Amino acid sequence: MRNKERDFSGKETQHEVWKYNASLNKWIQVEYLNIGRWRHKMAVLSGKVYAVGGFDGITRLNSVEAYDPFHNCWSEVVPLLVNVSSFAATTYNKKLYVIGGGPNGKLATDRTQCYDPAANKWSLKSPMPVEAKCINAVTFNDHIYVVGGAMKALYSYSPAEDSWTLVTQFGHERASCGIAACNNKLFITGGRDEKNEVIATVLCWDTENKKLTEECVLPRGVSHHGSVTVRKSYTHIRRIVPGAVSV
Repeated sequence: MRNKERDFSGKETQHEVWKYNASLNKWIQVEYLNIGRWRHKMAVLSGKVYAVGGFDGITRLNSVEAYDPFHNCWSEVVPLLVNVSSFAATTYNKKLYVIGGGPNGKLATDRTQCYDPAANKWSLKSPMPVEAKCINAVTFNDHIYVVGGAMKALYSYSPAEDSWTLVTQFGHERASCGIAACNNKLFITGGRDEKNEVIATVLCWDTENKKLTEECVLPRGVSHHGSVTVRKSYTHIRRIVPGAVSV
């Protein structure tokens, strides 16, 4: 959203919301959430930021709130069909997708929930090939890519065909990892392995060459984090010559 990224509340600050302004390299606090939550996800859709599902310390939530940056306020929208936390969320073609997640502390679901803001309605799409939680998603080239949990794999979903495809497999689990698209590649950051140990490596999936490589190692291992791509802002300065016609 215009070179601004938002980071929502966590376990210790359930209602707080902060936005990061990349141009100023500064974090700014905005209006509090109506319902405190963690293990939720956020997504940007049609100029609004959505805080979806999560856990309030007692139960998994179906609550969905939309943030209006112009009025700096949150409002409730139609709730999820399935209460979940630790799911994947992303947007495509003016719709919000909520994939997988945990309906409780032990189980995972394969449900794909789709929100259409124009109709103000949720619907169920084709389920994931596996039940999974502690996952993340990114939209790239008309597909939604999902990774994490105990899947040891990267899956893609085609909203146009409402179908799932196995993209590639990993040697280890990468639960609660991050994923972001940059320069026609997908970068999978951190996570936790089968021993619940934090991972510091970054995997790169080359979408053109269909090749998986280890890109680099983070300064420190991370999990339960977010990975996003922020576009750079460029100011173009053109010399104005006296008498010249400006076009």
